[in-house]
Amino acid sequence: MENGNGGVNMKTEPNLSIKGILRMLMANIDDEKNMRVISLGMGDPTAFSCFTTTSIAEDAVLDALTSQKFNGYSPTVGLPQTRRYLSGCTQAIELAISILATPNANILIPRPGFPIYDICAAFRNVEMRHFDLLPEKGWEVDLDAIDALADENTVAIVVINPGNPYEVYGHLAFGSNPFVPMGVFGSTVPVLTLGSLSKRWIVPGWRLGWLVTADPNGILKNAEIVERLKKYVDICGGPATFIQAAVPQILKETSDVFFTRTLGILKHSADLCVKKIKDIACLTCPTKPQGAMTVMVKLNVLMLKDIIDDTDFCFKLAKEESVILLPGVTVGLKNWVRITFAVEPSSLVEALERVKTFCHTHSYEPKASLHSVKKMENGNMKMETPKNITIKGILGMLMANLDDEKKRRVISLGMGDPTAFSCFTTTSVAENAVLDALTCQKFNGYSPTVGLPQTRSEYLSIDLPYKLSPDDVYITAGCTQAIEVAISILATPNANILVPRPGFPIYDLCAGFRNVEIRHFDLLPENGWEVDLDAVDALADENTVAIVVINPGNPCGNVYSFQHLKKIAETAKKHKIVVIADEVYGHLVFGPNPFVPMGVFGSMVPVLTLGSLSKRWIVPGWRLGWFVTTDPNGIFKNAKTVERLKKYFDICGGPATFIQVDISDDIDFCFKLAREESVILLPEPSSLEEALERVKIFCHRHSYEPKGSA
Repeated sequence: MENGNGGVNMKTEPNLSIKGILRMLMANIDDEKNMRVISLGMGDPTAFSCFTTTSIAEDAVLDALTSQKFNGYSPTVGLPQTRRYLSGCTQAIELAISILATPNANILIPRPGFPIYDICAAFRNVEMRHFDLLPEKGWEVDLDAIDALADENTVAIVVINPGNPYEVYGHLAFGSNPFVPMGVFGSTVPVLTLGSLSKRWIVPGWRLGWLVTADPNGILKNAEIVERLKKYVDICGGPATFIQAAVPQILKETSDVFFTRTLGILKHSADLCVKKIKDIACLTCPTKPQGAMTVMVKLNVLMLKDIIDDTDFCFKLAKEESVILLPGVTVGLKNWVRITFAVEPSSLVEALERVKTFCHTHSYEPKASLHSVKKMENGNMKMETPKNITIKGILGMLMANLDDEKKRRVISLGMGDPTAFSCFTTTSVAENAVLDALTCQKFNGYSPTVGLPQTRSEYLSIDLPYKLSPDDVYITAGCTQAIEVAISILATPNANILVPRPGFPIYDLCAGFRNVEIRHFDLLPENGWEVDLDAVDALADENTVAIVVINPGNPCGNVYSFQHLKKIAETAKKHKIVVIADEVYGHLVFGPNPFVPMGVFGSMVPVLTLGSLSKRWIVPGWRLGWFVTTDPNGIFKNAKTVERLKKYFDICGGPATFIQVDISDDIDFCFKLAREESVILLPEPSSLEEALERVKIFCHRHSYEPKGSA
């Protein structure tokens, strides 16, 4: 179809989003006409000065930010006072469709409606069946059409009320019909209600939405929909617009003193951690960490009584000593544990002292064969690790296993969240940049789906032999969402992706939702956790689409040399596959190997680089990450991967942690002055030493000294 002037052919593609079509329209504007562009196509009231949010909402966000209580990770389902708040209602739509997607499923949606439903359904291979709304009856649903369309594979019907696009407009009703939430009828039929702050508070750029299950009869729970919902939320997230606006200032003005201080603490803690582990007989650290915030430690269960495996070890340790370590099976290595050393040194020492005590208590002096030892179970309950469980999921189970009667401080070394310890704080430059972006009121509206232009390419080009363009960089809700995007755009029928073991379990979980096969290759501890390239050659076939490289290593704490990364790139080129470079710990290195971004080899093999502000700036709760395509040869573009990527970002988004505080409450937070990073001293190592001493005592308690043959 041609436009009214007989000009450009404006052919629209199927499943094009509102933002997608508006981009096409904006590109078709005649720049030679010096007329102000007025857009009436986007539901963003903040584009007009007569619409501003209430100062109460702004003050609530300011209070939450400056309190420094909400810089860390939030629970995946949301803060307790804001449960299941999502990344605007767009993400709630994607979530609803994803958890209902089954083979051959179809969903009934209204026409006219909201195209995001169609886009989300296309990515989930769910058939959309459209029923008409009847204009002559006030756009009521054509119920006869519903009866004709529904069959045994129909899993849901979408009801948009008030109309377009969802209950996000709830309470914005000013006609004769008051707003009635669909959840009122939850006792008749299970209801998933989607909504957000966007319209009522006039802050669509804050990206705060929710998904509510109204199901008093427990139908969703019985069908395991609630369980699937919780798992899916583990891979969701997204940044607020004003955080994106703050990024250029953060990158430009952050002092090297801040980074030097942070690295100094990490190196000191890593050294201390390795030193204390040497005193625990049943734990072995094969490689000293050179970067990141975690280390993998081998567990010798044969030295411990009543300990079956790493999961059993961690559950009993949590219960007896209130110390949280991550079972290695969570990241793909049985009978290993992952220890986070991004901890206040005094706390780390205390925790490992408790582990030492635990091991001493459980040391094994056998009176029977080792065969009988392996059959022992965890007290009255056998602790089995569920498949596809996330790090947050297993840590939640460990926390629930704590002995509440023991009045000792809980020390968790299982989660890579340094904000839990006062020695790790972000720079005042970052906080002030976010405050400036929020209070200027320029960034309360929607951002482009790929992120604000000024946040995107300049900084990420620093370490590369060529300059990235803004079109190469996409802003995501932390690195977790970047992982989900990478797997989603590469997912094709029968596709498989090569993932390291040990690695990061989110890759397996995301792949499960995309029906992508994960094939694990081993990392070699005796070679500094380098990739087993022979295993990669054996695993790759014609359906392999990518290999994941995590550098600096998570959970192993290794840093790859230039030579090893080059060999990985050559292997990927040989198999004609993409490299997914997970570099969330980039530049957090303190060993002999400097950090080399995988994008350096972009001219040899196409690279998708994933990263975030979380670790380097110590703000995991801000949920700001990036997804970079390093592809100077245009392979992604020719394969239409870039086109698919842009479409996918039309349905992405998410809130920052400090936005999730309940805006309706009058929260009285204490304001703190930002510390000057140049005057902060390295903390005393007492807490770290105490933690490692506990580990030593724990392992000694459980140590095995055989008195006969094995």
